[in-house]
Amino acid sequence: MPEQIIDALKGTTHILTRPYPMFSGYMTPNQLIQFCDVPSFARTEQHVSIANGLRQAPISNWQRPLDLKRLEDMADAIDRAEINNRDHDSLMANPVLIGRSDQLNDDDVKIDIENKTLNIGGQRHPIPDLYELKFTANEGRKPLWILDGQHRIHGMGNSPFVVDEQGNQIPNSSFAADEIIPVVFIIDPAYQPKFLAKIFTEVTTEARKMDGLHGDWMQYAFELGDYNGSEEALLAVKTAIELNTKQNIDALQNEFYNAVKFNPHKDLVHVPPFKNLNSMGFRKMLTSTFYDNYSGPGNDWPTPEDLATSIVRFYRACVTCDARSTTDSRLFGADTGLEKLTSMFFDEFFRFIAMDHNRPLITTYEQDDWEEFLRHGDRLFDQSDWSFPDIGPGAIETNTARKASADAAKLTFKNIFCDPAAFGGIDPATWMQGPGEIGVETNISSVQFNGRTATPNTFSASGGNIPHNIRALGHKMIRFRTKPDSQATITKVERRVGNRWVVQTSPKTAITLTAGRNKSDTLRVHAICYSDDSSTTTEFAILS
Repeated sequence: MPEQIIDALKGTTHILTRPYPMFSGYMTPNQLIQFCDVPSFARTEQHVSIANGLRQAPISNWQRPLDLKRLEDMADAIDRAEINNRDHDSLMANPVLIGRSDQLNDDDVKIDIENKTLNIGGQRHPIPDLYELKFTANEGRKPLWILDGQHRIHGMGNSPFVVDEQGNQIPNSSFAADEIIPVVFIIDPAYQPKFLAKIFTEVTTEARKMDGLHGDWMQYAFELGDYNGSEEALLAVKTAIELNTKQNIDALQNEFYNAVKFNPHKDLVHVPPFKNLNSMGFRKMLTSTFYDNYSGPGNDWPTPEDLATSIVRFYRACVTCDARSTTDSRLFGADTGLEKLTSMFFDEFFRFIAMDHNRPLITTYEQDDWEEFLRHGDRLFDQSDWSFPDIGPGAIETNTARKASADAAKLTFKNIFCDPAAFGGIDPATWMQGPGEIGVETNISSVQFNGRTATPNTFSASGGNIPHNIRALGHKMIRFRTKPDSQATITKVERRVGNRWVVQTSPKTAITLTAGRNKSDTLRVHAICYSDDSSTTTEFAILS
């Protein structure tokens, strides 16, 4: 069993009254490689493998993969040194940070710490703050973790991670492989893996900032950051883990198996249309839409397994009911699906099943039940053409259409679940494209429009010309409003001045009409539902 003994100075820092001992000493890069692990996952590691590791948190392999290019650059920098020329010397003077690993359960993998002593007059006397550190490894299991400096150590020493296409190790050590470098050891038994992971997060510099996805599930594993005290966030990730690792649901291959991204360095074989579904995004979506709307007691949460199963069943029902899912659907098409659109649809699904009276659906509804739900009554989900044949490419993403389209989609999906009668017998894909209704409010002339005493009216934003007589009311102010229950968004209001149209500062701004009795004004209201192709211009002849 390999052993290494070094001398080190001990210092203790305190946070309030809590002591945190540290040791400072020297080891060579090759010695560190022999006795230190890098608890990292491989760049090629499957998403399902990382997710399975998270089932029994804390996960063993939580650091990012070594960047082999950085190792090469590190060795190159050291090896620029020349005989009789100090100009190219590169001294690694900043210490690396080493912690105790989680392999110390075995008696043969050990860290021994003993106070150094001095023989004075035949008696041994301890030397203050000077200690002997003894490290013992066994059959590839190592007593230490590299917390910071992994690229310096493996770039200077002979790294086992540098291999050829056949997996054979390629020697990569630099001139300094067996030269000492400064090391700070945090190896007191009080330092647990969770705390060491926190230190790793804190010492990760901005220049080499951890990938957000990796950082998120690492914080989950050690209950740090957003997961510190948040049962909802923990349950959301556990649901993502279930979704990603359960091979079969209802005796069928789970479509989401290994299709939720955990490894930021590996591409995803995605579930249509979720091309970018990852554990962090899923957690945020589920927390904000499901758990934030869940009003039951904390001990009433559905199990992650039940929630994951319900998601898969509902997804299958949607694909079955969407007649265009195998061709050109914008909701569930393999190549044509719009992830943002489908995510909004699932947002409303999660809000729906979070409601008190709908929560039993999580455990009781099977795929057939969800199919019946989508086809039932006024929902007409199955009768909708989700390919949107009348919408041209890019018509959803123009500056004017982007937010309006999102609002129309969100309202449509909410109505599918909560108020299908609002469609009035029109299938939801058609209804989403309009025309919708807009609100018109009028009032007497004043310095500021008084919405509380205004007279409201509702008109269809279907284009054409609409006369609106407010003479009898004595009103001389008017404003237009996007209605919260309408799929139409007002994007622009214009006023006819002579032979030209003048755009108003904001569609929400009240307009003071022409002074005097029996006057008329012409106003033009532009509205968009879903996409620029749904835009309408409605002209109002205001008689005041």
